[in-house]
Amino acid sequence: AKKSVPLIVVDAGHGGKDLGAKGHGGLLEKDVNLAIALRLRDILRSRYKYSVVLSRGDDTFLSLEERGVIANKKNADIFVSVHANAAERRGAYGVETYYLGAGKSEQAQETAARENREYLARESEDKETQLILADLMGARKMKDSGALAGTVQKRLVQSMSKKYSKIKNRGAEPGSFFVLHAPKMASILVEVGFVTNSREERRLKQSAYLDSLAASIAQGIAEYIRDERPMI
Repeated sequence: AKKSVPLIVVDAGHGGKDLGAKGHGGLLEKDVNLAIALRLRDILRSRYKYSVVLSRGDDTFLSLEERGVIANKKNADIFVSVHANAAERRGAYGVETYYLGAGKSEQAQETAARENREYLARESEDKETQLILADLMGARKMKDSGALAGTVQKRLVQSMSKKYSKIKNRGAEPGSFFVLHAPKMASILVEVGFVTNSREERRLKQSAYLDSLAASIAQGIAEYIRDERPMI
C-alpha cells in the first residue's frame, strides 16, 4: 500500500570532487544543483507537506548508483535529480527535463554523455550499451517518469516565463542517464539552465532565481502527484 504522504528523493547532481559543468564566469554546476535541491526540499516540505530526503545535503561526492539506491531504500514515490547544463555553443540556453529511455536527439545524447562521465570513467566501454535499457525497466516506471517529466517541464516553463524573459522550452524527452537507471519509481532529471550561457549563468547566481526554479519544480511535482497518484 502507498504511504499516505508522498516521499520524494531530491538529488543534487555532482558534488565533492565531481564539479559538474563550469560556467565561463566561474559558476560550478555542483553548487547550483545543491542550492536548488535545498530550496526544493524546503518548499516540498513546508508548502506541500511531502516527506523529502536529499541524496546529499552538502558538498559531498556520491556515485551515480548510490543516488538511486537511496531512493529505493527509502521506497520513494518520486526521484528528481537537479542539474545545470553546458554546451560548446555559448548561445545555447533553456530548460529541459529528461526521463530514462533511449535518447534519440543529438541534444539528449550529448547531455547524457556529459552526465554519465563519472560512471563511464570507472567502467569498461561496453557498459555504454547497458545504458540503452528499455527492457531493464518496467513499462510502468517509464510511463510514470514520462508523465512526471512532461508535467514538471510544462510547469517550469510556464511559471518561470511569468517572471523572466527568454525562458526557452527545450522539452521533456527520454535520455540514457545512468542516474535514472537504479530508482524503481518515477524518476526525472531536470536541467535548469546552461552555466555556459552568460545570461543563464548570471541568473543562476541569483538567490531569487533559484527560489523561483525550486518553486516551479515543486509545483510540477505536486501537479503530477495530484493527477497521477491513486489516493488511498
